[in-house]
Amino acid sequence: MANGRGASHGWRDTISLIAAWLGAREESRHYAVARRLAELVAEGGLAAVVHAVLGLVEGAGMFAELYADCAGTSLDIVLTEAEAALRDPDGP
Repeated sequence: MANGRGASHGWRDTISLIAAWLGAREESRHYAVARRLAELVAEGGLAAVVHAVLGLVEGAGMFAELYADCAGTSLDIVLTEAEAALRDPDGP
């Protein structure tokens, strides 16, 4: 890994991305996350970003599976509904 960073930093970096998103006002969340991604590149190269994003995907998948299980529905339905909600956040 670049700059001596390993996969163990991945989860901390993932959490730092979530913290950046949560800590920013809604209208500046994308900017806050983009800034944190740039910092990750500077700190650990592209490998740091890859590990952080893989952590986000793993966490999102886990929560989607958990939600589907609790809702008594399929993961496909949850993902379809999530896609629709992200496409139109002001929808029904």
